[in-house]
Amino acid sequence: MRTHPSPPTAPGSAPALNRRDLLRAGLLATPVVAAGLVWSPSSAPAQAATASTQAKAAAASTQAQAAPSGPVTSVLEHGAGPDRTGAQNATAFADAVAAVAEQGGGTVDFSDLPLAFDGALHMPPNVSARGGGIITFGDGAKWIYGSGHDSTSYASSVRGIRFTRSLASSDGLSIPKDSVFLQLEGCRDLTISGCAFHGAEVAISQPAAPALPNHANSMIVISGNHFSEVDYAWKASRHQKSKWGVNSDSVFSDNIVNHAYVTHVHCDSIDGVTVTGNVFFFPGHEESKASGPSRIRDKLHNVFIGESNWVHVHDNNCFEAGADAIRLEDARTANVTGNNIAWPGQVTPADGIAVTGNRAGETLKLVVASNQITFHTRHAVSVTGPAQAVGLGPDTVFFLADPPTYFGTVDLGSDDDHHRYFVDDSVSVLPTIASGASIRPGESDRLPSITGTGLTSFTVLGALGATAAASTTADFSSGATTATFSCQSTARGTTAYGGLVVVTARRHAADGSPAATYLLLVSKAPAPGGAATIESAVLVSAAGCTDGSTSEHPSFTWTLAGDRLVATAFGSTRGAGFRFDAVATGDLLLS
Repeated sequence: MRTHPSPPTAPGSAPALNRRDLLRAGLLATPVVAAGLVWSPSSAPAQAATASTQAKAAAASTQAQAAPSGPVTSVLEHGAGPDRTGAQNATAFADAVAAVAEQGGGTVDFSDLPLAFDGALHMPPNVSARGGGIITFGDGAKWIYGSGHDSTSYASSVRGIRFTRSLASSDGLSIPKDSVFLQLEGCRDLTISGCAFHGAEVAISQPAAPALPNHANSMIVISGNHFSEVDYAWKASRHQKSKWGVNSDSVFSDNIVNHAYVTHVHCDSIDGVTVTGNVFFFPGHEESKASGPSRIRDKLHNVFIGESNWVHVHDNNCFEAGADAIRLEDARTANVTGNNIAWPGQVTPADGIAVTGNRAGETLKLVVASNQITFHTRHAVSVTGPAQAVGLGPDTVFFLADPPTYFGTVDLGSDDDHHRYFVDDSVSVLPTIASGASIRPGESDRLPSITGTGLTSFTVLGALGATAAASTTADFSSGATTATFSCQSTARGTTAYGGLVVVTARRHAADGSPAATYLLLVSKAPAPGGAATIESAVLVSAAGCTDGSTSEHPSFTWTLAGDRLVATAFGSTRGAGFRFDAVATGDLLLS
């Protein structure tokens, strides 16, 4: 990975601040008042009162295991108490934050006390926050980390806090526009763990700012949290004038998002990210049948990552995406492994995993493996754009022509419109596929035409070994000769190659038509001393309808000429549309 430039503000070097200084500098954007939103046991939102047991357990576990950063200051020391209002406790919290910053850093603890914010609190560096209580936010309230124009090392954490807003409903329709809980705008080295977030357009936001340098938002760890009633759990944006690496080296792990309405994890661009061990829920497809207002058609991706490098997306449970479940655009280096992807593409035909290579610079290196993908409505995995190396599989996929989870208006087409692996012609390399092609409808492989349009699968076994499969059709008059498959080495050369080929010939593509199977030893080798190159296709064995007794029999003899495997009709064999399916093993690639 890269070496990060030193941030302008080093840990422990923050200037001494008190609450009056914070107010004078505008660090408290509005007074910490909660008019109409004062928290009390009777008025607390039901959603917050019944916060997820997973989030509580995660918070308790995190607090038990994590040592506080520096000395711990209680809000009780600054006037907070169980008999005070949420707004009064919030004021005490702000005072405690200023005091801790003035003494050089530490942790502010508010235990189980309720707090209520109705403004923006700018958090100083080296000040951590922890507590098991509920913080109620007004529509425009948020905590801000960073100045928006440079990068600051925070070396701090937010642990075990329940952030919430009072919402009129739990259907996504009452989430305040532009609402945020934590806003990072030039923040490095911040851990957010064991918290619960309920009621925000973006729970954790890294907004676009043109002045931010590369790696301005970096080393952000978001782990073990619970999110509900959010459009986005984590959204890292990029201004059109920003460098693509403005966000970098961050982790989103072991979180539960139940649920988001647009996208769970969204990064416009990021230089290094790991998304692992999460559970992502959208509103279920059954809601599409319900009457009344609904946001069911707003849902997009479980994970979306724009221009990027060093991406790891693994071991996530990704449920019911409206579009591609995992989508990477302009990717350079990416691993997508071990994910369970259920029922993607519910709103529009889409893929379980869709990856597009970077077109402006370093081309794609990609591994997609060990994923389970069920009910893709376009392809299980698609790869588009320039690439240097692509490894696919093994993955387990299951296609259904008319899945009960799809409620879009676009017709899904025929089985031939869907694939296990779809690799576009714009991909400039032949992908390595670690398992043979599936025979089930909607699960065939479509590989790039760089070696010929007939190639259906390709698996590297070693430096000089592979298995390759290809299919074609041909017409024959009586005794006619027709080239069927092109031959080359696995390195895509034609100087020398060789392997064992099994050809199944059928009168028609449909099952049950007359068939014959041919086992051929195919070889091309330069002769010593400058003699002519030796090309040969030796018949090892044949079975089935090989005697040419009727025109319907697929009976042929075989030769190798000009790097083409040539079939000659034998006996009475003739007609249009003979189908050939071949599998080669060795240093031999058919297409």
